[in-house]
Amino acid sequence: MTEGAGTNGRLRYVSRAHSAGRRRGPGASAAVRYPSELAEVLRRRLRLMAILPLAGISALLVIGFTVNWRRFVASPAELFTTVPYYGIMALVVCVCAMVTIVLAPGRGLSLSRLRTMEWIAFAPVVLLFSAALTRGLFDQLAELQTLSWNLAMATSLTWAAIMVQYGIFIPNTWQRCAGAVGLIALCALAPDAYVLVHHDVPMRIAGTYMAVKTQFIGFFAALSIYGSHRIDVLQQDALDARSLGQYVLKQQLRGGGMGEVHLAEHRLLRRPCAVKVIREGQHRDANALARFEREVQATASLTHPNAVQIFDYGRTDDGTFFYAMEYLPGLSLDEMVEQHGALPPARVVHFLMQLCGALGEAHARGLLHRDIKPGNVIICERGGVHDVAKLLDFGLVTPVLSNGSTDGERVNSNSPHLTLPGVILGTPAFMSPEQCAGDAALTIASDIYSLGALGYYLLTGRVLFPDRTPMQMLAAHMYETPKPMVDAGATVPPDVEAVIVRCLAKEPKGRFDSAASLAAALRATSVASDWTEAQASVWWAALHPSSDRSAML
Repeated sequence: MTEGAGTNGRLRYVSRAHSAGRRRGPGASAAVRYPSELAEVLRRRLRLMAILPLAGISALLVIGFTVNWRRFVASPAELFTTVPYYGIMALVVCVCAMVTIVLAPGRGLSLSRLRTMEWIAFAPVVLLFSAALTRGLFDQLAELQTLSWNLAMATSLTWAAIMVQYGIFIPNTWQRCAGAVGLIALCALAPDAYVLVHHDVPMRIAGTYMAVKTQFIGFFAALSIYGSHRIDVLQQDALDARSLGQYVLKQQLRGGGMGEVHLAEHRLLRRPCAVKVIREGQHRDANALARFEREVQATASLTHPNAVQIFDYGRTDDGTFFYAMEYLPGLSLDEMVEQHGALPPARVVHFLMQLCGALGEAHARGLLHRDIKPGNVIICERGGVHDVAKLLDFGLVTPVLSNGSTDGERVNSNSPHLTLPGVILGTPAFMSPEQCAGDAALTIASDIYSLGALGYYLLTGRVLFPDRTPMQMLAAHMYETPKPMVDAGATVPPDVEAVIVRCLAKEPKGRFDSAASLAAALRATSVASDWTEAQASVWWAALHPSSDRSAML
């Protein structure tokens, strides 16, 4: 096996990134961007930025109205004409309240919409403050003669707070932050310059006021941009550090009983892949580690094009195990049936023949899968060929002895038992009768039964024994005969149904004796040649998922 390099003994997970380009160190891959994660960070930050002024300004309004309510009732116009302009403050509170409501958790806003909300939240506040402070300067023109420094610093503080708040709270690159802060600075300085020019303020006084305010605004603008840059750099360092060997983990795709699968990218090859990591807390469990190691070794030994391909296997300094496999954008069979119902018999035969090929190689190498189910088959496009079935998850694989049976949970004569005696592993809806009974001496006929159960599900859109508890399903597999497919509402050619029925024989000897013989029987059916690449292309265009999926547990 190969050891994961550069992990510093820990598994690290990439939790967020920015929408703009990022700096990267030597040998690093291109910037990795995760819009969904960045969107969640931006949503939380924007909502917090709305809540803070909402709470603070609301408190000032309550105090102001409590003290001056008689004056405002008598002259409502003073709300907008008298310092501190409670009317404008009330408008700011309304904007912040609306933003807080819109950005509530669970609303599923996209990154582009949140970037729009960013400006919707900032623009009214900036414009309202600009109007209020400009009005205040107009009312205090007479005091500029003696208080130009004081007024310049006082009017700069609000803008300083807005700019620093933006730089700290909003995830940005420094270039994007500079653009936004530049617009805020323009709103801070341009109205004042207009007032001073159009009211014949002496050049010495106006120049002093604008120079002092420009220095203050410039200082805080630079502070905001630098702060945004430092946060961006620190986040990038965190992203670079939170990786696994040569693989940058982008997002978790799925968790399961044995581990988690993450979408990842190889730093040097810049190739997407799926990385499976044993769950935190299990990496010190000898049984779990043995099963995980057995899974990757078994899967890596397979070369059939319909079995998922393993690229790499490693272990960090603290014992965390992982392996990298090919990334498979597509739909699992259970997703396909859930979204579109039962599949055409010709297409089902097409899929089952491919899976027979993958199982045939596994059986020839002495491996039994034991967990064939719709969720462990991804339908994807590979090399321009559509409707390629990929068999995944060899986590329950077990060796087959020379007599055709399995040795239960032992990898070899020296390996430990990987489960406690009597523990039944598998998925109840697709387990063979002998597997349901807890028989440790399983044969390849068990996988044949599971493949038949999968075919029944694809042809009818329902499992063999629906509306049962897991324990009832186990008993049904052992003692009940499945309903004919016509009773399940499916129209299936008799020869195809006959093949599936033979796969589902209660006694292992009544089933096909190998995956190759099952494939031959499927190939001999009347619909075996009916599914063409042209039809697959049409179906692929119609069924292509809206978002990429990967090899799963």
